[in-house]
Amino acid sequence: RRIRNFVMILTLIIISATIGYDLGRKKIAISVTPKKAPFVTIKNQYPPSKLDLDFSMFWDVWGRVNRDYIDQNKIDRQKLIYGAIRGMVSAIGDPYTVFLAPTENQRSKEDLAGSFEGIGAQLGMKDRHIIVVAPLKGMPAESAGLLAGDFITQVDGENTSGWNLPEAVNKIRGKGGTTVTLTIIREGIGEALEIPISRDTINIPSIETQLVAVDCSSSNCRSKLTEKCLNCPRIAVLQLSRFGGRTNKEWKEAVDQILDFQKQAADDGKRFSGMILDLRNNLGGFLQRDRKSVV
Repeated sequence: RRIRNFVMILTLIIISATIGYDLGRKKIAISVTPKKAPFVTIKNQYPPSKLDLDFSMFWDVWGRVNRDYIDQNKIDRQKLIYGAIRGMVSAIGDPYTVFLAPTENQRSKEDLAGSFEGIGAQLGMKDRHIIVVAPLKGMPAESAGLLAGDFITQVDGENTSGWNLPEAVNKIRGKGGTTVTLTIIREGIGEALEIPISRDTINIPSIETQLVAVDCSSSNCRSKLTEKCLNCPRIAVLQLSRFGGRTNKEWKEAVDQILDFQKQAADDGKRFSGMILDLRNNLGGFLQRDRKSVV
């Protein structure tokens, strides 16, 4: 019996070795694929000419995700493409250079149009964190108590670490009448503050013009005209906050207003010293890269 068992085992080993050798000699590969990747039609896949790049790893990972991910119903292939592009742009390492998916791009266009639904606060980036540059006067953010310099650490309980400006804007904006809760860190306060803010329709002109007094001995009239400084020289301050879709029209209106200031000063026998163009905290827009955003 022992001899018979030994012979049978030896025979199986010889047969297995023979089959393996034969498959190897014929270069036949055996692989186990649990499931086939779904058929995908790729459009506009040809790269620019004169590029020496290896995309084999990208397609390898693409294939693995689409073939092996346990829940295929959760895979949105368009989001995979957007995510790949977003990661490519993010790899530059510049927080102000970002990819905008169609929805985010629409938000950016609303910025430039100057009318949208949100809280009315100017946001920026500091040390790769979302910071409030300034709440806009008379807007929900100001009424709720948001201050310039506040760091936004959470939006409706979601951590903002690693967010860029378009992501923050997308989360904070929303339909008028709804509420968003911002968790902030404020200098001089040891604990985080939660500030609920009711969204509303935000209309923001890109240009604001005012007449102020200069070279006046009275400290009461250095920022605005009062009865005490009627004889002080006048100067027009034109603040240009961004280059948007209505900026050209608003610029012409501002110039007409300044000319009216000059004419009124001459009629009153007052000196009109000139104009200051204030570009501080300018959001950018059509003429340069955006550096801040409004929500």
